[in-house]
Amino acid sequence: MNRLQRMLYGANRRGAALVAGAAEILLPRRCVVCGRPLLERGGQAVDLCDSCLERILPLRKPLCRICGREMPQGTGAGNLCGNCLHTRPSFTLCRSLFVYNETLRRIILKFKFQRRLEVLKVILELAGERVPEGFAECDFIVPVPLHKKRLQKRGYNQSLLLAQGFFGYDNDKIVVKLLERTKNTPPQSTLDRRKRAKNLRNMFCIRQPELLLNKRVCLVDDIYTTGATLEECSKTLVKSGACEVFSLTLGRTPLEKR
Repeated sequence: MNRLQRMLYGANRRGAALVAGAAEILLPRRCVVCGRPLLERGGQAVDLCDSCLERILPLRKPLCRICGREMPQGTGAGNLCGNCLHTRPSFTLCRSLFVYNETLRRIILKFKFQRRLEVLKVILELAGERVPEGFAECDFIVPVPLHKKRLQKRGYNQSLLLAQGFFGYDNDKIVVKLLERTKNTPPQSTLDRRKRAKNLRNMFCIRQPELLLNKRVCLVDDIYTTGATLEECSKTLVKSGACEVFSLTLGRTPLEKR
């Protein structure tokens, strides 16, 4: 590089820096939850203000050994919650990355229903290396499916995007046509606990069940509330030959309000 080229290169870099600085002032990055400008956050990569970031909470241990629900403080490690003691789930293990509180709810709503796919970047930055050990070693990674009519309307399956983000976009263990939703029923979020289970009864079927024989499956979904969706999916997978089902969700309703 000669002297003139070096001068031009330096001028271009300074010009680009000035443009970037002006854009930061005129069009500052904003918190994806509350819209607050992020100028004061410097080089912070996650597009959340300090206040919203502080409200993204991991679940507190101890957790139920099976479903991953928060247990009362002082409960011994490895114990089961009342629900799992009463009715053993069809899945072997379930874990969630964060408490499903108001802040996480607003993030998921933007991602799920408002077509704000840039929010996925924030979700994955928050998730980081939080995927528990053992989940990536499953034979198949299966996102909880949408009915084809809802998929066509929304344009994407949020559970598939989460699975790709958690485990790698080119991960060949991710399969989308193994588990299929056969009925287009009302969203689970509009129903109470009793109606959720009834709404999902005989909802899913397996394509190519021969692939599942003695295989370990990791189910991926966005939220664990009552667990009805994951239970119905897991039951369908186990009946079709899967030896174990692990479930992973982004959010989980907490034991109590925080």
